[in-house]
Order: sequence, then structure tokens, then C-alpha cells
Amino acid sequence: MAEPVENFEVDINDDYRFCTECLVAGDDINRIKLKEQLMNLGSSIVLAGSKKKAKIHIHTNDPQAIFTLCNEYGIVTGEKADDMLKQQKDAHGSHKEIAIIVDSGCDLPEEILEEFNIHMVPVRLNFGDEHHVDKVTITPEEFWHQLKTNPIHPQTSQPTQGDFRRQYQFLTGHYKNAISIHLPASVSGTMQSAILAADDTKGLPVDLVDSHNGSVGIGLIALRAAEAVQQGLDKDEILQIVHLAVESTTVYIGLNTLDYVVKGGRVSANKKKIANLLRINPILSFAKNGINTIGKTFGSNYKTEKLVKFVTNKIPDGPFRVGLAHGNAPDIAEKARIHFEELGAEKVVTTEIGPALGVHAGPDSLVIAIQSLKDRLVG
Repeated sequence: MAEPVENFEVDINDDYRFCTECLVAGDDINRIKLKEQLMNLGSSIVLAGSKKKAKIHIHTNDPQAIFTLCNEYGIVTGEKADDMLKQQKDAHGSHKEIAIIVDSGCDLPEEILEEFNIHMVPVRLNFGDEHHVDKVTITPEEFWHQLKTNPIHPQTSQPTQGDFRRQYQFLTGHYKNAISIHLPASVSGTMQSAILAADDTKGLPVDLVDSHNGSVGIGLIALRAAEAVQQGLDKDEILQIVHLAVESTTVYIGLNTLDYVVKGGRVSANKKKIANLLRINPILSFAKNGINTIGKTFGSNYKTEKLVKFVTNKIPDGPFRVGLAHGNAPDIAEKARIHFEELGAEKVVTTEIGPALGVHAGPDSLVIAIQSLKDRLVG
């Protein structure tokens, strides 16, 4: 005999930020007990399903606490946490007609994301059976702590087609066009997920842009796009600026150790041994065919200083911007920021490396993005 579907609802409480959902599959889910425990963590609770499978909906400030609790009752899948505060800003705030979307492979400070109303679709990551939604259920500080201390090396996965579809469908009611800028197709399936979701979205034309960049390189490109939106340019003008920004932005990745790229499968253990023996420090970058080595420094000391010197010699003539992303090493980034400001950078954006790159780059790594503004069309 089939189990009846049961629903439990609680009045909406606007004090909660995240609309959170997940599925739980178990042998004998005690829905009454689960509901009682959920009531301590949020509002607007809906629990539907059977003893074998249940769907949870709740408004909460701590999505990870919800997923952790549900994990006690069975296998948790389909984790989702939408930021209702940002949705409310889009629904009722003042904004332009064109939305800018990135995935969390893009590294930008939260204040820039907020100021320019840049929408972010999160990457997912897991430490074994512990699943997270980037920047929603795990903070950068928690990620770096786990990366250093957890014996299980994390894995990341791109946002799903459904993740992008939900974002695009929500924006449909508030924008006339969208420009979606993402990790390169050569290193991630993110672009494919976004393309499929865009094709499935009615009422919102979405232009997809392969950034051919990563981390704060995507951040500088998205910032150029968002600035153009604020200046009131039309979609074609903004796309022209974005494509120029893609071509004029280069990322340089310096690693403190090769341990994490080996754990992540990007570099073989034998290559690591040779590099360590010869005291070679590879400098990596994004290219149209993937991530390549574009330079090297030598010696086990002053790696960051040598990276900064290498990049300084690559700065093009004319105005330029710099993006810095660090692997839980703000002091390293601060020294680099001072250096590039003294060189005359128009803007230096500093942030942390997110999990999409961080699982491979590791602690104390530094990403430097250089963006030439010589061909800038506006401001």
C-alpha cells in the first residue's frame, strides 16, 4: 500500500534569508520528528512524501544546518538554497534592464557583487559524503580550514542545468535581457549547463559568454559588464565590451605547493617530483584549450615575489586593472595590491580564491589577473 503524502506548513517569517530545499531517501523517515527539529531552524516549512522519500522546503538562515539534519534521516540529494534577500532586491529595488550572471568560479568581493547587482549561480563541492553549495552552505574560511585539515580531498561539480534554469526563470520577471559569463568550456561543464538552461528559458533572452578565464579574471570581465549596464548602454554595446574584456584579460596562477593540483588530478605525481627536484615553480593560466603553463620561476623561497615580478613584466602599455585572489593569505595579496597600485593600476580588486579553483591551487596560492583597458569603449 502506498504511503500517503503529508504536508506540514508554518507561517512565513521574513527574517530568514534562504529558501532551502532537498530530498531525503531513507528506510523509515520519522517525518513528525524531522518536522519538529526543522521548526527550530526556520519557517515556511513544507515536508511532503513518505517514509521512504521526503521533500523538504524551509526558509532559514543556515542551509547547511538543514542538510546536516536531514542527513541523519537518510541520503540527501537535490540541495538548493536561493537567496531571497537578493530576489527581493530584484523584485522591488531599482535596477537596470540587463542582468549580469556568473557562476561561483568567478571570484569577486561580496561588496562588488552587491553594488553592481551581479547574480551568482553557485558551484557545488563535497568532502566525501559532506555536500556543500559554494558561498551558501560553506564560507570561504570554512572551505580553507577543511581543505587543510580534512583527510578527504574535496571535489567540485558545476552548477546543474536546473540551477541555471531557476536563476534565469526568476530573472525573467524582472529583466528584459541577461548576459551570462562563465568558466571556460575547456575546463568545466558549466557553459553547457548554462546553454541548456538558456535554451529552456522562455521570456528572457540570455547571451552566453565563455570567459576563457577563471577566478578573479572572470570577476574583472563581469565588472566591466556591470559597469556598462549601470552606464545605460544597450545589450549589443555591452556584449562588445565583454568580448573585448575577454580578449584583454589574462590570469596568472602561482602555487605555493603542487600538492593540491596532484590531489585534484591536474598534475601527475611524477611531474611534481621533477618540479620539486629542479625547484621549478610553474605559472599557470587559462587558455582556449584548458589550463596551461605559461611561465616558471625558480627556487623554494620568495615564490610570490617572483610571481609578481613575472606578471609585472607582462603588463601591457596603457591603462590597466588588476584582480588579486588569494588562497587564505591576505597578507600576500596586500603586498601585491600595494605593488600594482604603485605601478599605476586604475583599479585593484582583491578577494579570496573560491573552491572552484581553490581545490587545485591550495593554501597560500595567488591569482593575478591583468586586464588591459587600452581598447576600452567607455569610462
